[in-house]
Amino acid sequence: MAVPLEWQSVTGSRHPAGTGEPRGVAGHPRDLAELPLQLTYRTGRDDLVRGFFVPCLETAVLYRRAAGYFTSAGLALAARGVASLALRRGHLRLVVSPHLEPDDCAALERARDTPAAVLRTIAARSLAEIEDALLKDRLNALAWLSAAGLLEIKLALRVTAQGGYARGLFHAKTGIFSDDTGHHVSFSGSANETAGGLVENFEHLDVFRSWQDPEGRVQAAIDDFESLWAGQVPGLHIIDFSQASRALLERYRNPDQPPPGIDPNQVREPGPGATLAPPVGLDLRPYQKDAIRAWSKAGGRGVFAMATGSGKTITALVLASKVAERNHPLALLIVCPFINLCRQWMREIAAFGVVAIPCFEGRHRWQAQLEEGYQRLTAGLDQVQAIVTTNATFQSEACSLG
Repeated sequence: MAVPLEWQSVTGSRHPAGTGEPRGVAGHPRDLAELPLQLTYRTGRDDLVRGFFVPCLETAVLYRRAAGYFTSAGLALAARGVASLALRRGHLRLVVSPHLEPDDCAALERARDTPAAVLRTIAARSLAEIEDALLKDRLNALAWLSAAGLLEIKLALRVTAQGGYARGLFHAKTGIFSDDTGHHVSFSGSANETAGGLVENFEHLDVFRSWQDPEGRVQAAIDDFESLWAGQVPGLHIIDFSQASRALLERYRNPDQPPPGIDPNQVREPGPGATLAPPVGLDLRPYQKDAIRAWSKAGGRGVFAMATGSGKTITALVLASKVAERNHPLALLIVCPFINLCRQWMREIAAFGVVAIPCFEGRHRWQAQLEEGYQRLTAGLDQVQAIVTTNATFQSEACSLG
């Protein structure tokens, strides 16, 4: 069987199976049929990552994944073992669904012709707080794949019969590995496919192999994914999110830890990052507009004296976004008395399209992020860096870049 055109375009290979130069990596099979795959894998009995995902990814040239959630945990779960995909310069095509609040649906309706800006805000909010080392490691691998042009992401949004956006999630959890000999391995996950810290919940995978599949389950999985990818599934609106996702994932790319197979010298640095901007459809109250005008008339100095619950945070961020329009690069520093307020500010800033650096709760957790953020800002790779810290940390030597 000749290599399908789809994988020829992905791998750059024009050789039919069994001819030309092999694409295998030393020590790894180039044919999925050579792997000792089980029919099922389950947590507690099997090592899903080392026993299934890594061997398949070390052999595949294309990994198609429908994962369910665009959250830090959901992306990290979909990214299990993907660092191995880089060994073969393989591609990952990922379809995920953002978690929509009622206000998000309304914002998408208002921005129907340009939903990407709203979706970037929603996605940034989902990535606002990540402390788990495992999540960061997997997002680092995704970020490197994205930077190397090997990751494509599309968002699946549910739509109603009337064409409006619905809050329900696209919840499929399937995947297909494809090698350059024309063999495929598909799998479907359990209904409990979630991630919880360093330990994932119980999970069961059913595995199907194209070379031993008289019922055609693998081809059915491929057809279903390709229909999804092409936006041909009724009840779903599919939006390309590859460029926006690279900008969001860039925060989690560790320049000192590229996956094996990716040459950092061949990765182009992204252009200036997205600047701070109010969510689409945000409408300030008259007194909030008055506060901004008063601050401007005072030469950019002053204190907002507003009642509790009147929207001081939103007012301040809108004002900061106006400053960012004329002043970049811009470092935005938010100092709070308590950690719970820091977390609240991070969520609010994410709604304005910027993932803030959390400088609180242990210097070892954020020092490298702060230094990298400073370097990216001075190099012109980002237009805005937001930093959220506590009074205690701000007054300590820990915040000094020295």
